[in-house]
Amino acid sequence: MFRRIYIKWLVWRGKAIDIWSKLAPDNPGSVLSNLSSNGFRFDGMVCGSMEGFLQSLKHQDVDKQRQICSMKGRNAKKRTTARWQTDQLVWWKGRPIDRQDESFRSFVKQAYCAMFEQNERFRIALMKTRGKRLFHSRGESNSFKTILTEKEFCEILTEIRDSHDHRNKKIGKVKFLGYGDVDGATGAVISITRQMIEGCKLVMKTNAGISESYHIAETIDKFGCGLKVVKINELEDEVFETIMEPTPTAPQKSIYVDGFMRTSANNSYILATDFGGEYYIELFKEDSKGTRTRLWSDYFWDK
Repeated sequence: MFRRIYIKWLVWRGKAIDIWSKLAPDNPGSVLSNLSSNGFRFDGMVCGSMEGFLQSLKHQDVDKQRQICSMKGRNAKKRTTARWQTDQLVWWKGRPIDRQDESFRSFVKQAYCAMFEQNERFRIALMKTRGKRLFHSRGESNSFKTILTEKEFCEILTEIRDSHDHRNKKIGKVKFLGYGDVDGATGAVISITRQMIEGCKLVMKTNAGISESYHIAETIDKFGCGLKVVKINELEDEVFETIMEPTPTAPQKSIYVDGFMRTSANNSYILATDFGGEYYIELFKEDSKGTRTRLWSDYFWDK
């Protein structure tokens, strides 16, 4: 009882997220629920939700497992069974896995990593929880009775989130410099190492709103460095992508960012934006064959 009150207090202070499927649909705590319809593929299997994947592990029959794996969260939850608890064995593609062995946790984490990489909605929700503790107070704590305990669940999500954050910082090839401090470029300002997109195009995907896209080429050309907009595509409502090509020569430019003047480095491109409100940005490189590789993503709030 005291723990529940403590978690509520942390959530109220903005220090924690208590994951629950019945929160508002756009709340990260709802999106991160295993019952949420965050589809992905794992080891050749189509997973309609993480709940579908987890419930499928309780079934030895491969065809039944495939069927349950493809289900949305609440439908999958209805297919639960306690038979696995007798010998503590779960199954994947006909192979038994000891529920109490560390290899089980590693296996499940691989599935979460696959969902994080493939499902944009889940990835954005998880990264919005930066700096906050994750809880699932309604979860089970006994690993002999549940396919995934609250502790295992929240630890896996935290590890993936923090690892992604550390990877972005460690690589240092894409870096958020801050928010622009000049009319026409008050959004996120990002630095991209030239070598990172050598021989490729740079693609920016954002939900900042298609109405914001009309002057993006002007913003990038005037305040950015080394990038030229070649095409802007509307993908869906409020979501668009901007395709850019590196310019052969790019003189150094300076831009005020968070009150300080920043000058572009010789080995970096500068991507300036004028977006406002809440939005995310994802960057990809696209090679000559049209194959895209995700480089970086982050979520922003209007300063």
